[in-house]
Amino acid sequence: MGVRHSPKQGDIISIKIGAGKFVLAKVAFVSEHHKGVLFFGAYDIVVKAAEMPETLPSGFRCQFRSFDKYIKSGRWTVAGHDPSTKGDKIASRYVTASGLFEGDKRLRNRRPGELETIDTFVVHSDVSAEKLLRAAFGKSV
Repeated sequence: MGVRHSPKQGDIISIKIGAGKFVLAKVAFVSEHHKGVLFFGAYDIVVKAAEMPETLPSGFRCQFRSFDKYIKSGRWTVAGHDPSTKGDKIASRYVTASGLFEGDKRLRNRRPGELETIDTFVVHSDVSAEKLLRAAFGKSV
């Protein structure tokens, strides 16, 4: 099983989504503005063990935000690390009730209509993220 620690950008996290089925998600961004919040990209792969495969697919099937506490507690485990950002396309622009952000940087006040057209800042609990992943991976699970 993986190691418990404070997650870093590039860590590959193993998240159980069914009996003997795990999704691998990369920590693509560690927010300093939103303490404990991580931006993940879930690879288009389901593995049978919470381990790092020899090769990872390029690109992500889906993206989500969640908390580092699920890794620190051991619920999700670090399977490996990939410092490369090749193929990592993470949507880091998001909108909150008050502003438009790129990663941790506030760009400006939110404009009318942006809540409907730009990704809204949502942070998933462990259970919510696991449900999101089961839905995203559909019949693969």
